[in-house]
Amino acid sequence: MFASSKAFSFKLFFALLAIPFTWALASWLGWLTYLEYESLDWRFRVRGELDNPVKLIYVNLDSEAIELMGERPLPRVFFAETVDALFKFGKVKVVGIDAVFSDSAHSILVDPSKVKLDNEAFKRVIDREPGIVLAATYTSQFDPLGKGEYSLKEFPFIYKGYINPNLNSLPEQPSATLIGTDGGNLGLINVNDQYSPGNTPRWVPMFAYTPGPTYLTLALDMARIFLGVDKNNVIIEDDYIYLNDKQGESLMTIPLTDNQMVEVNWFSPWASDKNIHYSMKTVLGAAAWLKQGSAEQKQEAEEFFKAFNNAMVLIGPVDPLLHDLAPSPFENEPVPKVGVHGNLIKTMFADAFLKRFPFEVNITILFVLTILMVALGIWSGVHSGITKMASLLVLILYVAGVFFLFDTLNWVLPFVTPVGAACSTTFVGVVFQLIVSEKQKSRIKGLFGTYVSPELVNKMVESGEEPQLGGVEEKITAFFSDVENFSTFSEILSPSQLVDLMNDYLTGMTDALQQEGGTLDKYIGDAIVAMFGAPLYMKDHALAACRAACRVQEIQKELCAKWQRDKGANWPNLVFFMRTRVGLNTGLATVGNMGSSTRFNYTMMGDTVNLAARCESGAKAYGVYGMVTEDTRMLAQEQDTSIFFRFLDYIVVKGRSKPVRMYELMGFKDNLGGRLLECAEIYEEAMQHYLNQNWQEAMRLFEKASTLERFQPARDGVLINPSLVFLKRCSIMQKEQPDPNWNGVFTMKGK
Repeated sequence: MFASSKAFSFKLFFALLAIPFTWALASWLGWLTYLEYESLDWRFRVRGELDNPVKLIYVNLDSEAIELMGERPLPRVFFAETVDALFKFGKVKVVGIDAVFSDSAHSILVDPSKVKLDNEAFKRVIDREPGIVLAATYTSQFDPLGKGEYSLKEFPFIYKGYINPNLNSLPEQPSATLIGTDGGNLGLINVNDQYSPGNTPRWVPMFAYTPGPTYLTLALDMARIFLGVDKNNVIIEDDYIYLNDKQGESLMTIPLTDNQMVEVNWFSPWASDKNIHYSMKTVLGAAAWLKQGSAEQKQEAEEFFKAFNNAMVLIGPVDPLLHDLAPSPFENEPVPKVGVHGNLIKTMFADAFLKRFPFEVNITILFVLTILMVALGIWSGVHSGITKMASLLVLILYVAGVFFLFDTLNWVLPFVTPVGAACSTTFVGVVFQLIVSEKQKSRIKGLFGTYVSPELVNKMVESGEEPQLGGVEEKITAFFSDVENFSTFSEILSPSQLVDLMNDYLTGMTDALQQEGGTLDKYIGDAIVAMFGAPLYMKDHALAACRAACRVQEIQKELCAKWQRDKGANWPNLVFFMRTRVGLNTGLATVGNMGSSTRFNYTMMGDTVNLAARCESGAKAYGVYGMVTEDTRMLAQEQDTSIFFRFLDYIVVKGRSKPVRMYELMGFKDNLGGRLLECAEIYEEAMQHYLNQNWQEAMRLFEKASTLERFQPARDGVLINPSLVFLKRCSIMQKEQPDPNWNGVFTMKGK
């Protein structure tokens, strides 16, 4: 009946794929990377803080400590005393210092002899404590050849092609007077600012190959010392770094990105209660109390240093004047960058490394999400409202999954790119579909608006189906109605009166049909031809047709009462007793737009339709105003039992050879009243005697039922009713006995 517009939906679907391809290209070009990292920050903040997996304490080089030191550059003796106190009194396991004590860090204004004494004091502590890690860095530094220029030492990133250690630069590192000839424990403090956009440090290179030693990052070297791993037992492979014990068992495994990089998993904001902070001034003060304080002060200092037992300590600049600040995923305002190393340490010890899919998998996620959302969002078939809600549900589930997997498994799924692609593609698809839907609705209204209800037109559009030219076979219920004795009306009424009367009549009858979902086929004078179940599928088309037939009789009564009240119209009495006969049949029929190429009509054809017409005309022979076939009755009663039927006859209508059981559609059961229900009960008993050829008892009961019939010959202007019909037939058959094998079939002689 309809060519489904699913083909159109598929065409639209493939046309829309250009949008996710554009998003994929933008992702590949890096245009969306900043937004992806912003969405990652949302995940950190929604997840919240994590517990520390290792005892880590920050000793801050803050404004109070700088004020205590009193001069710039900061005297190294203060660092020496701080580190010495942490090991001697605090029993820490490792101290990392986020500051590079290179030769270029001195000022010519400082007395060289004082610098020498400071370096000697610091070196004594470094030599005594093997758990100290000093910082090294790749940065701009003064040209040693004295040209007065600064040069930038490029970090040897492997993904940039720095794979030959002999061609790589050495980092800026502490002066030889501090670390001696063996180099001591040096840790790189570089982050990869180019690997992710924005100012937030996120990626850290874990090592650097150089012509000399392989330098580990500060956090990694601190972890090595804390675990008691020898430098030779740090195994670097393409995708992993292993910290092994002396037996070769791995104590820590670190996955690498691009053979060198690790993404920091931030555990908490800088100012969180989970982070332990002390000012460097506080540490120095407590150490001074232990050396020359009162007994009470010494006791307080001892309690203070107990907090450091077996801890990892990071000493770093936190004062804004030292310009070592940057935002974090938890904070938009800059915070000390020493927190990068602290969070990297926590990431390693918690084995909470952030995991990402390869680009190809991310693009697959993009297209799968987009395809699901678009397919559900632009679905125009049955239950399209539900599928659109399902499309939104898919989006919600994906977003929830992104946050859930990050929270529980540290997986970083793409967010902005797939969600943006899916939402924009679905939005464009839905908007385009709305535009097409409005055009389709206008077209369908043009084709069907004159013979189906506006509600049905909307349903046809929503169903996503479009009318086909030609006919298709569908199961429908055909409806035929006709005004009884209409030729008499035409004879008595003037042309203008007839037009007014029929306009009222056809309007009321058509409204009854369309309210039940019927489709008007045509008007043939006073006759109405309609169908239920086409052009839009109706599961309960038989029931709807029966309801419409009942409504037709009710509206007929209302119209007669209206015309009787309309004194000015001068209607003749005949109008007040107008009656309408209806015939219904259910079955397969050919329906569609039929006619010539220039003029056609949506109509129905076939034996089912012809039999419905015979039902309408045949109703006259029984004095009833609603006659339906057994197929219609059975299908209607499967859906609802509110309509009352009674068996009329088992007949062969003119033009057919196969007998059909016919029923009177008496009306809504609740509206019949006791008299008609009693009539139907007696009539049914009489019918059983009739079929059993018990003529005498059948006539007695038919005669009794005839007095209870709705229409009486002497009262209502009718000639017969069903009981009188069978009363007469029993009398005839009693005289002309049928064959003993007679099955109750009666052959009608006329239409």
